[in-house]
Amino acid sequence: MKQFFKKNFLENSLIFFLIATIVYTFEQIFLGPFSYLYSNDTAMHALPKRISAINDFYNFGLHFWSPYIGGGADLYSSSNLFFSSIRESALLMFFFPPWLAFQIVLFASIFFAGYFTYIILRYNFKFSNYFSLFGAILYQSCVPYYFDIALSFLPFILVVFEKTINKKFTFLNVLIISITSLFYCSVTGLTYQFSCFALIIIWFFIFNFNKKKLFNIIIYLSILLSVFLIYFFPLILSLKQNSISSHRTTNIDFTNLCENSLTCIPNEDFFYSAVFNTIFPWGIFYIFIIILGLYNYSKNINYFKFSILLLLFSLGTVIISILFKIFTPKIEILNFLKGFNTYRWGEPFSFLFVLSTIYCLNEIYKIKKKLFFSFFLLSFLLFFSYDQIYKKFKNIELYLSRSHSYVSIFENEKLKKISNLKKPFRGQIYPGEITTISWLAAYNIEEAGGFSFMIDSNYLDIWKTMVHGNYSNYIKFRNSYNFPSGEFMNFENISNEEFYEYRKLKKKIDIDNIHNINLLSLLNVKYIFSRAYLESESLTAITEIPKYLVEPGLNFQKLKTKIKLIFGLNDDLFNIYKNEDVLPRIYLVDKLSCFNNKIDLLDSMANSDLNNLNSTAYILNCNEKNFFKPNIDLKNTNLLLEIYEPDKIKVSFEIQGKTIMIVTNSYSKSWKAKTNTGDKEIFRVNHAFWGIYLDENDKYVQFDYKPQYMNTKLMIR
Repeated sequence: MKQFFKKNFLENSLIFFLIATIVYTFEQIFLGPFSYLYSNDTAMHALPKRISAINDFYNFGLHFWSPYIGGGADLYSSSNLFFSSIRESALLMFFFPPWLAFQIVLFASIFFAGYFTYIILRYNFKFSNYFSLFGAILYQSCVPYYFDIALSFLPFILVVFEKTINKKFTFLNVLIISITSLFYCSVTGLTYQFSCFALIIIWFFIFNFNKKKLFNIIIYLSILLSVFLIYFFPLILSLKQNSISSHRTTNIDFTNLCENSLTCIPNEDFFYSAVFNTIFPWGIFYIFIIILGLYNYSKNINYFKFSILLLLFSLGTVIISILFKIFTPKIEILNFLKGFNTYRWGEPFSFLFVLSTIYCLNEIYKIKKKLFFSFFLLSFLLFFSYDQIYKKFKNIELYLSRSHSYVSIFENEKLKKISNLKKPFRGQIYPGEITTISWLAAYNIEEAGGFSFMIDSNYLDIWKTMVHGNYSNYIKFRNSYNFPSGEFMNFENISNEEFYEYRKLKKKIDIDNIHNINLLSLLNVKYIFSRAYLESESLTAITEIPKYLVEPGLNFQKLKTKIKLIFGLNDDLFNIYKNEDVLPRIYLVDKLSCFNNKIDLLDSMANSDLNNLNSTAYILNCNEKNFFKPNIDLKNTNLLLEIYEPDKIKVSFEIQGKTIMIVTNSYSKSWKAKTNTGDKEIFRVNHAFWGIYLDENDKYVQFDYKPQYMNTKLMIR
C-alpha cells in the first residue's frame, strides 16, 4: 500500500495536483452555481463587470463607455472592461454561464500555479520530489482566488518559454511564443504586467543565457514585449487621456514601494492571499538567501543564479519605485501613471518567496536529515490542516451567514424585476453584513457609487458632499478616505454605534439626518438596496426582509432561510427602498447660478431644495465663459428619450426660448453633441455633469462617445 501510494500518487504529479486543486477549490465548485462565492474581489469587482461587459456586447456591440459605476467612465480606463470581453473568463462566458466560466478559470489557475511550480522546482532546481510538491502546494495557497491570475500562470509562462528557447528557431516556435504571450496579457491587468514581465526577462537572461541561445532569447522576449505593447496600447492611450480627471491622480497617494519590495510576508490570512504585505521585515530573509546562494557558487550553479535573480529583481523594484515617485509627477507624458497602486509591483515576490523557502529548507535538510524530515512532515501536516481544514470551516461559516452563492447574488428575482424597468435610473447599495458594492452592474443597473479604478474627481466631490451633508464638512474628514483605492460607498460616515442599534432592532437608520438626500436624488438614485432598515421622508419600502434575518445569533429559522437564499429558493437578500423624490437623468433648466470657487458651488447645491436642483444650472466661473441665462417656460416643455446606450444617447424635444440641458453623467471631453442645427459644445455643469445650450431651433440632441484613442488604427479587437 505504501509503495502504491508513493508511486501512483506522490510521484504522479499530474494526478497529485488535480486532486490538490479539487481540495483547494472544493467549496467553490462542488455545488455549481450554489457554491461558495467570495464577496470581495470576485463578487464585488470581477464577476459583475464581466457579466455587464458581455451583456452590453450582446445588446450594443463594441462600445467604449461604461455607465455602471460612479456616473460612468471610459471602459478601458475605469476597469479594463473592454479587455474583459476577450480575457479568459469573459471569453468563456460566450460559451458557458458566468458561474461555470468562473469555476473553470478558478480551477485552471490553481492547478497551473501548483503543477508548473512543481516542474520548475523539480526539474530546473533539482529539488527532491517531496520538497517540490511542498513548494508547489505552498504557491497554490498564495495565488489569488479571483480573476486577475497573472501570478497563477507565471510558472506556466516560464516553463513554456524555457522549453521553446532551448529548441531550434522555427516558425512554429515563434507562433507558440506569440500565442503564449497573448494569453498571458489576457489574464492580467496592466499593473501586474510591469513587474511580471520584468521578472520573466531577468529570469531568462540569468537561467538560459549562453551564446547559442542568445538569439532565441532576444527574439522571443522581443515578441513578448511587442505583444504586450500592442495589446495594452489602447489602454495606455485611454489612461493618458482620462487620468487628468481621475480621483487617483488628483488626490495622489504614492505607495512607497521601497517599503514593500524587500519586506514581503503574507498577511494574517496567509494561505488565502497572494498579496505580500509589510507586516514583518522579510528583507532579512531575502538577504540571507542571496548570501547563501553566492556562498554555494561552486556547489550548485542554479542556487547562485537564483540569488542573482533575487538581488536584481529586489534592487530593480526599489530603484524603479524611487524613479517612479520622483519623475512621474514631473513628466507630463507619464502623468497617467500617478494613479497606479505601486505596491502591486512587488507581488511576484510571492513566487520568489516560495523558491527561497524551499531553498532554505533543502539546505537545512542536508545538515540534519532525520530530524528535519520529522519536522518537515509535522510542519506540512500543520500547514495543510490550517490551510484546508480551518479555512474551509471558516468559509462554511461565511457561506451560511452571508448566503453568498452565484445564484443568491446574481440571480436575485427582485433585482431582475427592477432591471427590467424603464431606464435610465441609478441604484445604490447600502453597506451591510450581506451586501457589497458593484453587484448591480451584473443586472445592468447603474450604481451611483461602486468600485472603479477610475472615478471622475469632480463626481467624487459631489458624492462626498452628499455623504457629509455639504462640501465644507467633507473637507474636514477627507484625510480619512483612501482615494486611490477606487472604492467609494454610500453613507460612509455611519457610526458603529448606529449600526449596533440597527442590529439590535432598536431603531431604523434615519438617513435624512445623516446625509443629503436631495443630492442623492440629483444623482438619479431611484432605488436603495440595504441590509439595514432605513427611514426617510423620501423613501418608500418596496420590500423588507424578515427582521429575524438580521437579529444577532443563529437559530434554525434563520439558518433555514439563509440556506434557501443560497439555492435561490428565497430572494430576501436585502431591503429595497424607492426614492420618491428622484430627479430625472436628463432635464432642462430655467435658472443659472455662477460661482467663483467649487466650495461655494457645492455648498450651494447641498443647501438647495429639489425644485432648485431640478431647475438651476450651477456653473463655475461662468462670466469668463460668456454664459447666457436661460429664458424658457419649463412647464411647457417635454423631453422624449429615444436612445439610451453606453455610447449613444438621443433626446428629442420642442422648446420655446433658450435653455441648458443637463445630463447627470460624469463629464468627459470625449462625449460629443450634435443637434439638427449642427454640433454643440458640452460643458461641465453642476461641477461634474454635462451641460449643453439649446434654443427653439433645436429639435433633438444626440450625444456620442468618441474617445481620442479611437483615432488610432492600432487597436486590439
